[in-house]
Amino acid sequence: MDYEAMGARIRALRKRNGLTQAQLAEAVHISTSFMGHIERGTRIASLDTLVRLSQVLDASLDVLVTGTDSRKASFSSGNRRMRMLNDVMRVLDEHAEEWFRE
Repeated sequence: MDYEAMGARIRALRKRNGLTQAQLAEAVHISTSFMGHIERGTRIASLDTLVRLSQVLDASLDVLVTGTDSRKASFSSGNRRMRMLNDVMRVLDEHAEEWFRE
């Protein structure tokens, strides 16, 4: 686990959301000092803290931890089942109004 990289992602998301370290720390119920350690990768956040961070930063846990969104990756992976599901969803979107009129 690359805690420095995870901390950098958290810092980037915090800044993207226009939050200071103190504001984010308060929102996730940790000290500003601990928030700084998390962003530098010198301390490890608990799962509970990571969940709260993901909620406040509006990012999935896999984005925080790995930097990728596995939900998006599964659609673009070329997986046959996912392509079929995507096709079904597209057809439903195209015809929903026609098929589900009241």
